[in-house]
Amino acid sequence: MIDSRSSDFDEKELYELDSDQATELLREFLRTEKEALESMELAFANEKYSRDSVVEFFEYVISNKFDPKHIDSQDNRIWILRIAFYFGESLKKQSRQLDWGIGKRDTAFENHPVITGFPKGIEAALITIVRNTLLGVVIDGAARDSIRDAVDYWFDAGRASTST
Repeated sequence: MIDSRSSDFDEKELYELDSDQATELLREFLRTEKEALESMELAFANEKYSRDSVVEFFEYVISNKFDPKHIDSQDNRIWILRIAFYFGESLKKQSRQLDWGIGKRDTAFENHPVITGFPKGIEAALITIVRNTLLGVVIDGAARDSIRDAVDYWFDAGRASTST
């Protein structure tokens, strides 16, 4: 799911990468998405990097950018990455305990970019979370409230990480 423009590992699945390769891929993901977001003129009604702005970003992409007829298109994948990066940066700004990392070994999200620092070692695989939430609304007809539910869940979990 990582944007192939930024990876020399196209032929490998993420779980097949060694730790150094996964770390390099994470760095490239963070660099690429940071540059992309900085070049975009995102006008949120609410404060940037807030839970409301994450919901607004989802809504903006669903209404203006996502092509439901070509779910796995390069453009759709890029927008999923952009939302995931913004979501992760928003969570990090809420709690100093949270940070980007690579998914734990021998888990479903091994070597994936994840947000770490949640209680009990939970990791947020935001690319997958964003993709599933977005597709749930666009393809499966889930209520748009499910976006708010997903965002609130992770922001609340992030807040819990500051109290442990």
